[in-house]
Amino acid sequence: SSGINAEYGGMTGWDFQSCTEMFMPISSNPDLDMFPASSYDLEAIVKYCEAKWKITARPYHLKYYFGGQDGFDFSGYSRIVFSNGMLDPWAAGGTANKL
Repeated sequence: SSGINAEYGGMTGWDFQSCTEMFMPISSNPDLDMFPASSYDLEAIVKYCEAKWKITARPYHLKYYFGGQDGFDFSGYSRIVFSNGMLDPWAAGGTANKL
């Protein structure tokens, strides 16, 4: 096979990165969105990642490396745009609070 998917490992690279750096806390509810019911089970995802990749899963890597929502002081920063809304599928990784 050729092309960008073969060159960069296709979805395999994303699977590894989502286990080591970019955990995505996403679930779905057919009463609220167009997707089948799916709950977010952190413990199950960590077990999957550790079995699949033989690594120590790091679900909070981004929060601790770059700073998280829990009491993080953004007052020394400017020109930051937070562009998520409650219907945005990535909203779980964003902030809805005024900073």
